[in-house]
Amino acid sequence: MTRNIYVIDTSSLLEIKPEKYPFDIFVGMWKDLEKLVKNGRIISSKLVFEELEKMDDGMYKWAKENENIFTENTPERNKLVSEILKYDNFSALIDPDAKGEQADPFIIAMALEKEQRHLSFNEEIKKIVVTEERSDKYLFTWDDNDNDGIRKFLKNKLKQEWVKDAEIRKTNGNIIITKNENKITLKLHNEENKANLEIYDGKNYNYDEYISKKNVNGKIGIYKKSNKIKISFVCQHFKIECINIFGLFRKEKWSW
Repeated sequence: MTRNIYVIDTSSLLEIKPEKYPFDIFVGMWKDLEKLVKNGRIISSKLVFEELEKMDDGMYKWAKENENIFTENTPERNKLVSEILKYDNFSALIDPDAKGEQADPFIIAMALEKEQRHLSFNEEIKKIVVTEERSDKYLFTWDDNDNDGIRKFLKNKLKQEWVKDAEIRKTNGNIIITKNENKITLKLHNEENKANLEIYDGKNYNYDEYISKKNVNGKIGIYKKSNKIKISFVCQHFKIECINIFGLFRKEKWSW
């Protein structure tokens, strides 16, 4: 008999925060979660609790009421984290510019850590990581002429303040932004999976960190690639099953 224990990340808890899934409407979901908590089948790191604490929203209030699932780092867990971060690529699990310890490598370590509870001889523990982590940051939708998203992207990345009231139009598959003598042309290179930026002053920007990909509706979104490695990628290396929160629901065969 296999007993699934879910090691849950901050992102998955935020995905089901009460502001999105109110307690009084999604009663069954919250009762089923409480049952997993009571049976010791949802666990997490104290560092996840600290990340939730900074947000001080409905999910943090729930976390305070179920604080026993967030455990302090153990010597074995600390040792495992050190070993994980020794891998060349896996050091990118953490953001070097962030202050304090970060939860991601400890979530992996918890999944690798041996279970301390005494179990019956015919029961096997399987730890599963639960995360919504996305490596790429959505910027705007290409197909819909997402003008607000385009303006925000150009202002934040290229510091082009003039685009806030510029004309934006789509011509021959390109997006043209103009105001007086200023002009920016956004060109999409599907074959390269990149978004090429051609700036009004003649400079040609072809950043590798911008990519294009289709969403479930077949529309093209522009994303900024993250340098932070995915938890799921590290899980794959260590042969740890990794699912999102709704994957957990399906695995438990929950329906409300």
